[in-house]
Amino acid sequence: MSTLLIATALIAVVAGICLLLISINNKQKRNAMNTFLNRLSQAGSSNNLSFSGQELLKDIAIGLDGLRRELLVLTRFKNGDYFDFTIDINNVQSCSVKKIYGFIKAGDLKNNRLEKHLEEIVLHLELYHAGSTDIPFYNHIDNRPGEAIDLENKARRWESMLNKLMNQRFDKKKSAQAIYYPSPHPGSKKKEITTAIEKQQ
Repeated sequence: MSTLLIATALIAVVAGICLLLISINNKQKRNAMNTFLNRLSQAGSSNNLSFSGQELLKDIAIGLDGLRRELLVLTRFKNGDYFDFTIDINNVQSCSVKKIYGFIKAGDLKNNRLEKHLEEIVLHLELYHAGSTDIPFYNHIDNRPGEAIDLENKARRWESMLNKLMNQRFDKKKSAQAIYYPSPHPGSKKKEITTAIEKQQ
């Protein structure tokens, strides 16, 4: 009887320790996420941006100012340092999600799915004047394979969001048109004033 009580007590102690460690770990994750979110907010303020959309990933955070058409990318390094830069959406030529796979040996795909060789999922931005930029959403070192689908879906949402902004830019160029104002004096010729709508906004 005493042996059973001791065993029960030991199990209770071990379970309590495990729950405490899980609670501490979750608290640390929440604190780290809040710190990361605050740094993103600070970086946005420093660049005079007001985010209409934002995303926190493993060590990458992105914020979009839709009105100013600016995308801010914040990177957190392992040593605790941060680095941020902005991308002018008007300077983005194309935006797409790219999946990067590792080396595949001959015959590997017969027994394994292609996704087993997935190494990275990035949001790839081709720029008009500065080459290209990749924003990583998934990599096989820092993320679990089970996270790939969810992170790909997030990347595709951003792809859709940025492409919509880019399409608006082109639509504004097409919508430049001539606007006629009637002359206040009957019989005189109408004046044609061409106004680019994009300049008014």
